[in-house]
Order: sequence, then structure tokens, then C-alpha cells
Amino acid sequence: MLTAQNHRKNSRYARQDRLLAQVTASLQTAEIESSTRPAKTLDISKRGLRIMGNDSLPVGAMVDLWVEVTGLKGKFYLNSEVRWSKIDDRLGYVMGLELREGLGSDIGHWERLFEKKSSTKTQRQTNDAWGNAI
Repeated sequence: MLTAQNHRKNSRYARQDRLLAQVTASLQTAEIESSTRPAKTLDISKRGLRIMGNDSLPVGAMVDLWVEVTGLKGKFYLNSEVRWSKIDDRLGYVMGLELREGLGSDIGHWERLFEKKSSTKTQRQTNDAWGNAI
């Protein structure tokens, strides 16, 4: 039986990094387009992020992200789609975002971070993508 943990293609790393999310297209709620909202990552992977915030982003919305990864210089500009959204009693709104290719996106640089940092199984089990103990 497949579970949420074992059907993923990419390893996830628990992180709490700051980001800004701007909805660029949404069929459900046109009035939120172009609004920018602060959020935090809960975990990240080569092709996605799980984030938390004070506001919900509609499933299917296209969202531009500016992710500030602690310990690295600058921000990553990434394009994404909201794949799921739920309310968590403790965390507030929690959403899953799938990263997409996009004009001017830093997706290539983002993906290379994970290729460099996950060279051994032991390292993945004890460190996050940037060598911090987990």
C-alpha cells in the first residue's frame, strides 16, 4: 500500500524558512490575484514545498514565491501551483505547492541544491539539505 510518505519522488527536508507568496492566477477567487502574503516553509524538496500561513491559497492557483533559505544568500524566485490546502488547529493554513518551470525562475538553481546535498542515505537521515542536524 502506498502512503503519503513512500510515493514521493524526492526527499523532503524539514525547514522553517520565510517566503512571500503572490497569487498570479486563480479560477476560484479573482480578487486575491496579485496579492502578496507572508508564509513559512514546513518542509521543502526538489519539486515542492509544504508551507503554512495566516491565509489560505486556493487549490489550483498559480503562485510566485520568493523563498529566503536560512544560511544562503539571496532569495529563490520560484513558480508553483497549489496542489492541496487544509486548516491545521496548531499551524493555521497548511498548503502543498508543486514547483513549475517558469520564465525567470530559479528552479534550476533550486534543484541543484538538492542534488549536491543528498549524496548519501546517511547524510539525508541525519542532516537537512544544508548540513544542519535534524
